Amino acid sequence: MQGHCYRFRHGVENNLALAADRYKRATNIVDFTGAKWTAQYELGTMYETCEGIEQDYTEAFKNYNYSAFQFSPDAQWKVALWWESGIGVEKNIHQAVNFFRMAANNGHRDPQIKSFKYYLQDTAWSGISSLLLKQSYILSRKAAKRSNGY
Repeated sequence: MQGHCYRFRHGVENNLALAADRYKRATNIVDFTGAKWTAQYELGTMYETCEGIEQDYTEAFKNYNYSAFQFSPDAQWKVALWWESGIGVEKNIHQAVNFFRMAANNGHRDPQIKSFKYYLQDTAWSGISSLLLKQSYILSRKAAKRSNGY
């Protein structure tokens, strides 16, 4: 991906503005290989960190969100954190937990633990169904097994 090359100096000089341009172009392609959601995630990171382009949390969230809905566990994790803290969007714990669960189901370890925490908090999930609580417990067990090297 050309954006990576210009951003991380792979065979070319470092040029963050050109990297951002290449990521933007890659977000407009039809793709079944994961390059599109990777470009969207990386562009979101550049908007978030003011790396080569002006910092814009709205654009960062938009790109993370697009990537999240294309099954990027890292983007799902990032979107969940933003919903949780209210960065770039209005704070919404229910949305955060939904994205934590998506990321956990796609193999990201950190949200497996975090989503379980929210399921246990009555303030965030009053009236939560026992099925969702059970699913959350299963995800937290998977995370524990991974962290122990299983």
